[in-house]
Amino acid sequence: MSLANPSGKAQRDRLVELEEHMLYLAEVPDFIRFLESRLEEIAEKLVQSMRSSGFVAHIEERVNELDSSQKMLLKIITGMSEDFRATLDVVRNEIEDVNIGINLTMRAMANQVLVGGAVPVTKVKVPEPKPFCGVKDAKALENFIFDLEQYFKATNIVTEEAKVTLATMHLCEDAKLWWRSRYMDIQKGRCTINTWDVLKKELRSQFFPKNVEILTRQKLHDLKHTGNIQESKLYEQRVEDLTSAYAAAEWLFDLTSDSQDVRRHQSSSPGRNRNSHPSRPKVVGGDKRSSKDRRPYQSNTETRGEGRINEAHPSVPSVVSYVRGHIWQENV
Repeated sequence: MSLANPSGKAQRDRLVELEEHMLYLAEVPDFIRFLESRLEEIAEKLVQSMRSSGFVAHIEERVNELDSSQKMLLKIITGMSEDFRATLDVVRNEIEDVNIGINLTMRAMANQVLVGGAVPVTKVKVPEPKPFCGVKDAKALENFIFDLEQYFKATNIVTEEAKVTLATMHLCEDAKLWWRSRYMDIQKGRCTINTWDVLKKELRSQFFPKNVEILTRQKLHDLKHTGNIQESKLYEQRVEDLTSAYAAAEWLFDLTSDSQDVRRHQSSSPGRNRNSHPSRPKVVGGDKRSSKDRRPYQSNTETRGEGRINEAHPSVPSVVSYVRGHIWQENV
């Protein structure tokens, strides 16, 4: 489309010029007839005057010259008309070709199928990133840079100058004050910030905390476990009702039984290597026992009541109290 505009303008200019010439050619026959009438009048007057003066031969010669000039002029005009008609036909054909190309392009744009569900950028309202106020916070700065890069991609901004200009427009407060000083340095030739990568480097050097790694390690070192270990473990096992609490208690009972068996086996074999490690107890969800092995204990839990379960293992009261104190209270 953009390449066809200059040629179309030139063709329109040529059409205007041809129309002016055609108008001129349309007036030529009238002018010729007017000349003929004037020549006839002059000839009659000259004949009348020359009959008395004797210059008839000279006037006839001049009339013949005018006739030859008129014929030559008509021949030239006829040739020019043919050339104009040929040029006009060529221009019309070119205009038809341009119109066909424009129609095909418009039809292709109207019938264009979006590939992969992509939506043209012009039809989507892209939210602008939040301004950066200059706080010395690594997370805030990195989020600001990430939002700007996503905004550049969504709005199809590719030039470095546009990226720098748009990014600096989203600075405020201390960050805006810093950019004003840097902009004055750029105007005076002290520094150059003409690409997005250079601007990111300058922002990080100014607002990125130098001791961010030390602060992160300090926060990690200051972490403390303030709650109950038993409640944390029960929370990890997702104990949500009394049935799951019984299952957790059963798992704890299995771990205790396995550990007691291991200790008995170690005490019965004194010559065993101390560096050898016993098999690890099974984790939650990894109990491979059959349903027959579980039935006796489950039947006991259902028939003998909580008192018998509490006697079976000391961890059961804490499990039941956890369920009653946290989950049942939340449901109420």
